Amino acid sequence: MIIYIIISIFIVIVIGFSIFVFLVKLKIEKLENKIKKLFNNRTNLIPSIYDATKNDFTRHHDIFSEILKYRKIEFSQNDYNENFNVILNTETKIHNELNFIFKIMNKHQKLLKKWKIIYLRELIIEKSFEIWKLLKLYRVMIIKYNKLIDIKNYSILWLFIPIEKKENIV
Repeated sequence: MIIYIIISIFIVIVIGFSIFVFLVKLKIEKLENKIKKLFNNRTNLIPSIYDATKNDFTRHHDIFSEILKYRKIEFSQNDYNENFNVILNTETKIHNELNFIFKIMNKHQKLLKKWKIIYLRELIIEKSFEIWKLLKLYRVMIIKYNKLIDIKNYSILWLFIPIEKKENIV
């Protein structure tokens, strides 16, 4: 009788823990998709900046060549099955190129007076700030998730729950 109670308690613990880990994993995937969507929204503003600054830069194509290259890579990575760290690496490069373009734009007083440029810059900064906040939350969730997986791996639960760790982002 006591053995049945112990076995049933163990089964309840395994089922409860696996449901909890699965729900955390779903929250992380939902957050990843939200971050990907924000990245995509921010990157979709690049052609507008390209077009708005077309007549103001003498070496326009040289300034935008790298970011357009990364934009093409990002466009090919739009598949939701792509590794999140690969997407994050590409988006980091795009972010660095956007910073470079903003530094160049800040040196041209004529551009700082155009409302379209100011509006696009503020939109990109706003999207980048939202992404930063979500990435901060994502890092915390990944750390907690990986601790749960460590608990699973160092107990007998690893036999019953086939879930692996997620990679930490840099």
